Amino acid sequence: MTVLNTPLMSVTELQKSPTKAFEKAKWNETGVFVLKRNEMLGVILSKKDYDKIMHELEELRCKVFDAGIEHKMNNNIPEHYTDYEMLGPTNDSMILD
Repeated sequence: MTVLNTPLMSVTELQKSPTKAFEKAKWNETGVFVLKRNEMLGVILSKKDYDKIMHELEELRCKVFDAGIEHKMNNNIPEHYTDYEMLGPTNDSMILD
């Protein structure tokens, strides 16, 4: 998705025809920037483009996670966890046997 070719739509236009915004997004295969007084409020995406972005984001998160593990293994860095990370939030009033 390139910002330069992204269609623009005012809030007023969006209120008049929300479907038109989604049609523009789908037709251009990009988001539609929604503006109010020449300030961008948000972006409207087609479901297909949203799903594509979310899939790519998940792939990138996995790659970053894998790269971190590989770095630790290659550099012999031990993994350390805090009590909170291992046990989650604790209740000080809990009595353990």
